Amino acid sequence: MTNTDAVLMDKIKSEWQTEIVAAIETTAISESFLAALIANESGGDEKAERFEPGVFASLAEVLLGQRKTYAPAGIQHPLGQVELLDYIEPAGVNDFIDCLSRLAELATSRNLTQIMGWHFVEMRQTMPVPMLSGATIYLGFTAELLVYFANKYGLDLSKDFTQLFRCWNTGKPDGQTFDPHYVPNGLDRMELYSGLIRT
Repeated sequence: MTNTDAVLMDKIKSEWQTEIVAAIETTAISESFLAALIANESGGDEKAERFEPGVFASLAEVLLGQRKTYAPAGIQHPLGQVELLDYIEPAGVNDFIDCLSRLAELATSRNLTQIMGWHFVEMRQTMPVPMLSGATIYLGFTAELLVYFANKYGLDLSKDFTQLFRCWNTGKPDGQTFDPHYVPNGLDRMELYSGLIRT
């Protein structure tokens, strides 16, 4: 653990504790887990976003009929052409640039926990307007996704933190994170945050 991490967790507590507590209110999700997930994913920056070219290409292949579905690890159900088209080209929208922009939204992760856009289609949720939607919507959906992972894999939200971090990052509880420090950093940051809320 570094002093930088301590400062980061204090910042997340100061700026986001109210929203964190509200998001997990009806779940068994630990406040310190969600705070650490925020630290890992965005450093507490609700404007953080990251476009994933590989995801964009895979989704485009489904739309073009070059692959049957988009089905990364942990997904609730494979996303097929019709379901994606319902979002990419809704009734009354057939402008090519607008459709490309909507496809890019699905391949972009946003906000405090970097939720990928395609998760909203997967879970049949309304896609938030990026510039108008704050952390409350994203944190609420984060809690929903964590409960989904726990149910899918038989995890305990109150203690299976290593597996939950892996699920968030890879889609499965035994997935290999791209950053080998992702889980250890998360666990250390949980400890720091727990100390802050105990004082």
